[in-house]
Amino acid sequence: MTPQEASRSIRKRLLIATTFLMLILVFLLYLGESGGTFNVSIVHFFGSLFTIQGVVFVIVLYVITYFFASIAGAKVLEDKRQSLHVAVKYSIFTALIISVDALATTMFIHHNWNFIAAKTWFQVYFYDLFAKSAFAFFIVWLWATDKVGRLAHSKNKAVKELE
Repeated sequence: MTPQEASRSIRKRLLIATTFLMLILVFLLYLGESGGTFNVSIVHFFGSLFTIQGVVFVIVLYVITYFFASIAGAKVLEDKRQSLHVAVKYSIFTALIISVDALATTMFIHHNWNFIAAKTWFQVYFYDLFAKSAFAFFIVWLWATDKVGRLAHSKNKAVKELE
């Protein structure tokens, strides 16, 4: 398996897994918003999701997933045992970028750039968002890197057997 094939494979798997993760998140947000009674209009709910914060969040998430997956594919191809290390590293990087993005977008929307508000928002929102997103992204990255590592290992083993 070439590095380009590994990058393409891990990119595809991560983008699919990220989409699945986002669908689960949206469903859980809808359940939380409706209180389990489903009396909240779906149109109203999705309308409230498509704010500048939501759109920026999704764009940043997919862009960093795409670029990190390109780098991770080559690293997993070098050594299959690195899949856990790659998953931990890139899930933390992704969660950190997403958390900082969410905090900065919120501050931008509220036009509140003073230090005291930033410190309060950081303490209230950042740690919780970072911890939850790091855990979710770790599961996604671990699944994708392990699959690509196994695929690359089996292809390389088959090629060696043919030689």
